[in-house]
Order: sequence, then C-alpha cells, then structure tokens
Amino acid sequence: MNKLFRNIRQNFIMEGKTSKYLKYAIGEIVLVVIGILIALQINNWNERQKDKAKVKIALKSLHKDIVKDSIYIFDRLPRYIQAYEYNKLLIEKAYATSSNMDTLIKIIKEDFGIFWVGNLPNNRNSFDNLKSNGLFEILPDSIKSALSELYTMQDVAIDGIKETNIQYRTHLDEFLKTYNLIGRISNDNYKNSFIYNDSWQNINKNHFTPRVATLLGSYGVLYNTTQEYLTTVQNKIRTVLPLLKPENN
Repeated sequence: MNKLFRNIRQNFIMEGKTSKYLKYAIGEIVLVVIGILIALQINNWNERQKDKAKVKIALKSLHKDIVKDSIYIFDRLPRYIQAYEYNKLLIEKAYATSSNMDTLIKIIKEDFGIFWVGNLPNNRNSFDNLKSNGLFEILPDSIKSALSELYTMQDVAIDGIKETNIQYRTHLDEFLKTYNLIGRISNDNYKNSFIYNDSWQNINKNHFTPRVATLLGSYGVLYNTTQEYLTTVQNKIRTVLPLLKPENN
C-alpha cells in the first residue's frame, strides 16, 4: 500500500501536477488521521471491554463477600436480641421491690449472661481491590453510592461494637477480681466447687450492689447497641445486593 502511494506521488511530481499532488497529499494525511482515530477507538473499545470483564469478576467476588457478612448477621442477630431481652428481665428482677441481696446474688451467680459480643465481620477485600485498581470509578453512580454507604456503615458498626465491648469488659474484669463467675463456663462441677463458692461468702452489700447494677447495665448497653448496629447493616445489605445482580449477570 505504501509503495502504491509512493508511485502515485512520484507520477504527480514528474507530470508537474502540483495542485493535484497537494490535494492528494492532504487526502493521504486525512486518511492517515482517520486510520489513527479508528485504531484509537478500537483500542479504547478493547480496554473498556477488558475493564467490564474485570468489573464483572470483581462484583461477583464482592457479592460473595457481602453475602458472607449477611449470613453472619442473620445467624448472630437473633442471639443478641435474645441476650438483650433476657438481660432486661434480670434487670427488672433486680430492681423489683421484693428484691434483696439473695436475689442479686442468685441473678449474678447463676443467671447472668457473662459473655460479650464477637467482632462484626468485615469481608471487604473485594471492595478495597475494586477501589485500588480504579475500577470503582466506572461503576454506575447508584452502585458506587450504595457500596460506599454500606462499608462506611460497617466501619461505624465495628467501631461502635468494639467500644461498647471494651466498656463492658472493663466492668466485668473489675467484678471478677472479687466474685467468681468464670467457674460457670470452665467446669461443669462449678456449683459444688470451693474455688467457685468461696468468693460468694460474706458479701459486702455496699461493694456488691452498685457493681451488680453497673454490670447488668453495661451488658444491656452492649447488646442493645449491637443489635441496633447489626439491624442497620443488615437492612442496608438488603438494598445493596439486588443492585449487584444485574452487573453479575
């Protein structure tokens, strides 16, 4: 092709047809420019197709991550709600007008829940990868907004649960310095053991009563806060997952 164009140019020059040569030269330049533009368009189209393929793979992985978080919340949330409601009953019992030291001792020694909340999972590797490789910006605005809100919400929930966990654990650790509760979760024979029962003898009510109130209260705050955070995240997940399905398909 280049040889053909070169021969045509030479013929024009040899025949002295300068004006025709100029027109031909301009036409050749235009054809070259058009060819370059077409090549760039094809290259850009290929790159967009590659990006779309990468986004599709990333969103499938992202969908799996969010489903994992959702399953965890679905499994744990009823337990946390139950723990909160049960603790409310213990608080009502502790504050009843008929309550006395024997009531409080039985509540804490035998009925109190003790356990704290596990950390909320945060399977966000796919989301972080999507942002780090620049693919996040080519997503539809609705998906970008929904994902950003979800992971911000999860970060807030994780920090909130962690903070209330620390507050409760601080009160629990202080309580355990004097009163043995660990026996209940470490040995089936705890009720008959000296090491468990000894700390529950000759209790000073002025020391014991306010610590019971603090322990029950901080436990209630922990589980109430946790169920509120998890419910909020779960509701957000339910709005995000349908947005990802069209992209995955």
